[in-house]
Amino acid sequence: MKRIIIPISIFLFLTSSVYACEPCLETLNLDETVGRADLIIVGQKIKDGPPSGPEGDVIDYGPDWIEVKILEILKGETSEEIIKVNSWSAMCSYGIVIDDRDYVMFLEYRSVKESSPLLDEDYTYNAVNYGCAEKTILIDDDSDIDELVAKLDLRLRAKADKIPSKETLFIYSLIIAIVLFITVFLILKLKKLNRT
Repeated sequence: MKRIIIPISIFLFLTSSVYACEPCLETLNLDETVGRADLIIVGQKIKDGPPSGPEGDVIDYGPDWIEVKILEILKGETSEEIIKVNSWSAMCSYGIVIDDRDYVMFLEYRSVKESSPLLDEDYTYNAVNYGCAEKTILIDDDSDIDELVAKLDLRLRAKADKIPSKETLFIYSLIIAIVLFITVFLILKLKKLNRT
């Protein structure tokens, strides 16, 4: 009996771990998510991509990606009105999983093409930190979006205040250059006076 149970147990363990979703090593809070996001939008899902599971699999895991219509951009830039966003990776909802209502979505640019055959190579954005962060916030009405924009604006402004603007850096550089020029000029004048 043991001869049968051990191989079956090993087989079940190996096959179950193939489809297991990896847990988050760290989960980002809203402030950290806002800081890491390349693009924060108010958007609405308009289309599901193909199923994310292996071809021929009878289980419907959800779409590999979704098409999202951008209603408003809260952070970042894009010229696109409709974007493709990662949704499911086989049975794991690492991306944006939403219905057709309006949501704030926190996104990162997809920097490299993943090599997994389960992932469509056609989407441009991932959820921040591969879903181990705030992913979406449902917008019930305009007051929700105004309140959230106010919160995000304060957070973004606080982060921007810590980083000097290009104009400020230019002015600092100009002041340093002038001080150095005056110092070199005075040193040369003093040397000339000492010679005479």
